[in-house]
Amino acid sequence: MYLPALVARAITAVDIPSALGEVSKAFSTNPGSGAVLLYNGAPFPMHVSWDWCIGTAVLSSQPTDYVLEPYATSFFELPSSIQGLGHAFYVSRTPNPEIAGPKRTHDTKMEFLMRGHGGHMYFDVDVEKGVSIPMIATDLFGPMKSGCGVDKLATCPEQWKHYGSDGLPDQCLNWQTSDSIGYFRDSCPGWYVMWNDEETRGVPSFGMNRPVLLVAAGGDVDANLENLRAQTLAAVGSMVY
Repeated sequence: MYLPALVARAITAVDIPSALGEVSKAFSTNPGSGAVLLYNGAPFPMHVSWDWCIGTAVLSSQPTDYVLEPYATSFFELPSSIQGLGHAFYVSRTPNPEIAGPKRTHDTKMEFLMRGHGGHMYFDVDVEKGVSIPMIATDLFGPMKSGCGVDKLATCPEQWKHYGSDGLPDQCLNWQTSDSIGYFRDSCPGWYVMWNDEETRGVPSFGMNRPVLLVAAGGDVDANLENLRAQTLAAVGSMVY
C-alpha cells in the first residue's frame, strides 16, 4: 500500500485565501479533499505525523514527521484520494518513529472524517493511549470543538510518564485503568478518553461539512484557536465554501 502525498507548508494570513480557494474547489468534487490549519503555541518545535485510510484500510509507508516551529502555523493539504474513517494527525514534542497505522504510541491524536453521515465533518481529539501536547480542534465556521487545553503531561503521575531520548517526559500514558481514565477525564470533558466513550459521546464534535479543520496545540490553545479562526475568516473574507 502507498501513502498519498500530503502538501505541508508554513503559511501566513496573506497566503490563506489562495490556499483555501484551491482546497474548496477540489472539495466540491471530491469528498476526501480538505485541509488542516495547525498552530503551534508551544515555545518548542512540535513534531506532526499522520495516517490516511481508504475505506477501512490504513495505508502504510515510511514514518511521517513534519516539524512545526514555535508560534507558527502550517497548512496541510489533504490528498484528494483519501476517504472513509480513521484519518489522524498526531502531535508531540519528540519525533514519532512509527510507520502509518494505529500504533503511533501515545502522542495526542486528532482523528477526523471530512464528509460523513448527513454531510457532516466528524472529528475528535483521542487520548485513549495517552497525551503529549494539549490540543483543540474545530471547523472554520462552526462552534463545535473537541479537545482540551489542560497540560496533562505537566501533572502526569511519575508511573505513567514516558521519557524521550533527551531524558525529558514527552508523553503521559493512558493505561485504560479506572485511575488513568479518571485522570484524563478530569477537567477535560471534550476529548475521547476510552473506546466507545459514553462520556464524550454527547459532546458536539462535528459541524456542517467544510473543507478545513483548525487545530491549536501547545500553550493557550483556547485563545490561540480563536485567534486562528479570526485570522482565517478575515483572510478569506466573503469567500463561499
